[in-house]
Amino acid sequence: MAGPDRPQHRSRRRNLGAPIVRRNTIRVPFDVARHLRVGHPWVYREAVGRPLREEPGTALDIVDTDGELVGRGLAEGDGAIAVRLWTKDDRPIDASLVAARVKAAIALRGRFLDLGALENVRLVNGESDGLPAIAVERYGDYLVTQLFSPALAQAPALYTALYDALERELAPKGIYEQRRHRSLGGEAPRQA
Repeated sequence: MAGPDRPQHRSRRRNLGAPIVRRNTIRVPFDVARHLRVGHPWVYREAVGRPLREEPGTALDIVDTDGELVGRGLAEGDGAIAVRLWTKDDRPIDASLVAARVKAAIALRGRFLDLGALENVRLVNGESDGLPAIAVERYGDYLVTQLFSPALAQAPALYTALYDALERELAPKGIYEQRRHRSLGGEAPRQA
């Protein structure tokens, strides 16, 4: 009740032109959203329109200018790619997703190749298998993983799930990990 002793409160009206963006959410322009929806796997830093506050490995919702969910991805480090898309729906990016995608990638190759007869074969091929920035190759009884992003290594549950799934599906004698995610930050590589 307004009166001489109580200040009169005005209704707080927000700008209704653009939806509010929640924490761990990034809004992308319409053309970027369209490209993501038809299969492009990355959100470039220049498309975000703001510096990412989130640490590498943080799961982010990606929304269009109307606030509609485009997908979910993991925040990257300081390179040209800001977010790598993991899903095009509201599925959580979790250990079960990683395990299912590792299993599916290996099964896909098993449909077309005699994996038992091959000594050397790529078993996981990054974005094309729904496992962004991850490659897994088998050399005899050993696996080599290549991580092309700091995001996975900084998301412990996903990192552990990757190796657990590889051990469960393939039972290698060992796994060698290569981290290849040093950002050039827009600079040319150094000459040796």
